[in-house]
Formats: sequence, structure tokens, C-alpha cells
Amino acid sequence: QDVAFINLIQRFWLEEECPLESVHSVFNYNDVMMLDHLDKHMRYDADRKKYCVSFFFLDNNMLLCNNFSMAEARQKQLERNLLKKGEHYFQAYSQVMEKTINDFSRELTPDEISQTQYCFYNPHFFVERPDSSSTPLRSVIDPAAKTPTGFLLNNTLYPGPKSQNCIATILIRARMGKIFVSSDISKCFNCIEIDNLSSQYQ
Repeated sequence: QDVAFINLIQRFWLEEECPLESVHSVFNYNDVMMLDHLDKHMRYDADRKKYCVSFFFLDNNMLLCNNFSMAEARQKQLERNLLKKGEHYFQAYSQVMEKTINDFSRELTPDEISQTQYCFYNPHFFVERPDSSSTPLRSVIDPAAKTPTGFLLNNTLYPGPKSQNCIATILIRARMGKIFVSSDISKCFNCIEIDNLSSQYQ
């Protein structure tokens, strides 16, 4: 009788349990290819304390073209927008950019501009976060900027599998225990850099 009762209780909890979605529940062919690519090409540079990866392109990456003129125009427009908000905005953003260059998150455009057909310059824009004490003014890369051919970098890369749990799963799991701990990784994306083979598209 005790065994039957225990089995009954177990069935009850199985039926009442909230299903928690797994991040890795379903992988399609492209997801598997992307994970295999990362497994083969991602490495950790202990000296610079950064992970190094290469882009995993779809078959249409050759549809990108050299977009230097567009990126240069976007840079000049950005400078005008910053100056309209005040000289202190311009100086603050310059300091942000200088810091990203010093920590090797970005690099200056070389004096001799590459005239190769396949070369992508990422434009950037600023985002204000007055409530943030660490990054009140941030520089954000814009890989969704279209090239003269009408294509953009985002559309030529495998997106890879979803790496985040859905928000509903997170909220349900947070209510299942007595203590909930939340944390953040400061400047997480700055800890990843692109290798030389893919850098012409960065």
C-alpha cells in the first residue's frame, strides 16, 4: 500500500509540474553546424583574456561589398549629432571610443583604406543610459546597416541556436526556491574578438 501511495503522489507531481523549456531542446541542421564551427574555431587568448572566434557565413557572404563610403558618412553624421547635444557629449563619446581601442575591442581604420571587394566597416551609434553609473553613454555597433548592394552583415551569418532561456522559464524557476540571485557580466561582448580571417568583415 505504501508503494502504491508513493507512486500516486509521484504521478500527481509530474502532472502538476510546470514544464521548463530547455535551451537545447531542439536543434536544426544549421544550429548543429554552428556549434560544430564554434567547437573547432573558438580559442581563448590567456594573455589578452579574450575568446577569439571566426564568423560562420551563409553561402551569400559574397553579396556584401566594400561599404567604406557608407560607414564614413555614418561617422560624420554621428559626430554632428553629438555636437548638437553639446561639446561634452562629443568628448565623452570620444573617451568611450578611445577606451574600446585601448582594450583592443575595436581598432582604428588604417590610413590606407582597403579597396578589396569584400570588406565591411561596421558603423556605430551612441545610446544614452542616464541611470547607469558605469556606462551612461555607450557605443553600439550596427551590423544591421545595409551595404550598397542592399545586404547587411547580419543576414550573411548563421545566427546559431538560441542561447537564452525564455523569460517565462526564468520567472517560474525564480519562484521555486527561497533565494533568487541575479548577476551580470560587465562588458561581456568586449571579451570576444574576431580572428584575422573574419576581421575584414568586422
